[in-house]
Order: sequence, then C-alpha cells, then structure tokens
Amino acid sequence: MKKEMSAERLKNFAAKYPVFLILILLMLLLGLVSQAGGEGNTAPSSLEERGKDLARQAELSEREKELVNELLNWDLKIESARQEQEKLQREIPALEAALTAAETELSGSRVHLAEGYDWLGHWVNSLYRHGPVAYLEVLVGVSDFNQFVERAEMVRMIIAAQVKTLEEVRMLADRVQAQVNSIKQTRDQLAAKNEALSIQIGEMAAAKTGREQFLTELRRHSRCAAPRGGLQFPVRQPLQAGWILNWAVISCWRGRARCAFSRSA
Repeated sequence: MKKEMSAERLKNFAAKYPVFLILILLMLLLGLVSQAGGEGNTAPSSLEERGKDLARQAELSEREKELVNELLNWDLKIESARQEQEKLQREIPALEAALTAAETELSGSRVHLAEGYDWLGHWVNSLYRHGPVAYLEVLVGVSDFNQFVERAEMVRMIIAAQVKTLEEVRMLADRVQAQVNSIKQTRDQLAAKNEALSIQIGEMAAAKTGREQFLTELRRHSRCAAPRGGLQFPVRQPLQAGWILNWAVISCWRGRARCAFSRSA
C-alpha cells in the first residue's frame, strides 16, 4: 500500500513539475555519460602500460638468457684452465725427477771440471817453473836416430794428450753451463705457467661471481616488473538515462492527460 502511495505521489509530482523533473534527469544523464566516457578513456592507457610492461619483461628475459649462456661459457673456460693446471701438476713430479737427475749430473760434471782445472793448473805451473826443458832433455839424451824418433813421438803424444785434455775441459765447461741454463729455464717456465694459470682461474672465477650476482639482481627486477594478473578494464555500467527519460516523458504526458480529463469532467 505504501509503495502504491509513493508511486502515486511521484507521478503527481511529475505531472505538476515536468520541467523540473526533466532537468534533474538530464543532469543525471550527463553525469552518467561523463563517467562512462572517463572510464572508457582509461582502457587505452592501461593497454599501453601493459604493452610497455610486456616489452620490458621480454627484454629482461632476453638479457637473462644471454647471462646464462655467458655463465656457461665461463664454466667451460674455468674447467679447461683447471684441467690444464691439473695436467701441469701431474707433470711436476716427472719434472722434479728430471731436475734431480740433471742436478746430480751437474754435480758430477762440476767435479770433473774441477779436476780438469786442477790438472791444467799443475801443468801450467810446471811449465812456468821449469819451462820446456824437461821435453828437450828427453830429446837431447838420445844415443841414435831411432831412439830420437821414438822419444819425439812420445813427446808429441804427451803434448797432444794435454791439448785434448784442455779441449775436454772446455767442452765440459760448456756442457755444465748449458745444463745450468736448461735447469733454470725449466724451473722458470714451470713457475711462470703455474702462476699464470692460478691468476687466470682466479680472474675467471671472480668474473663469474660478478655475472652471477648480476643475474640474481636481474631476476629480482624481472619478478618485480612482471605484471600481476591480466588486463583489467573497467566494467561499464549499463546506461540507465534512456529509460529514465522515457519514463519521465510518459509520466508528464499521463499527468497532463489526467489534468485535462479532470478539467473536462
């Protein structure tokens, strides 16, 4: 009953003040249209932002793949360097054994060299003190020509042996020097190669650690930049201004018709 009375009052109000009611309805209609238009304008902006997010996400994903491949390359390089260092470390015992043998031979050569220099010193000292008189005495005290020839040949052999000894001493000195140089060169190469490999492995490990940290940071940014959920467009409410306006016009027409009917009655 109350609903019927409220509807009757609204109809009477519409019949008495149709212009005022139409103005109110037009204001409501304009407000709804403006709201719908404002909501409609947000869709392109949201779509553009979504496109930028997707492009940024794709760029981060591509960069992440590049970093993963780079880390794999670093792993291969580090593993190759470590294998080379392990091979070098396996060769160290053999090199140490060779160096020990060379040093032993070097010690023996130095002993022979010292003996040769000692004999040479005695021979030079004898020549300095007595001169070639000893050789001449051997030749002068002969009794016949045959004995002279025999003694001359003996002196020649002695001198040749002394010259040969001097040559052997010189060659032995050269050989000892060559052994010393070879040992030093082997040791220097071994130490330099081992040190270079250690430095190289350390640098590559540090570079790999830096790239891993960068990859972790990139993944964190990628998770933060990833859009949560899909596109969310504002839902437009159905426009109610049309039927409200129609209802107002019909109400006004009915009100006027009733007024005209009442007056005619």
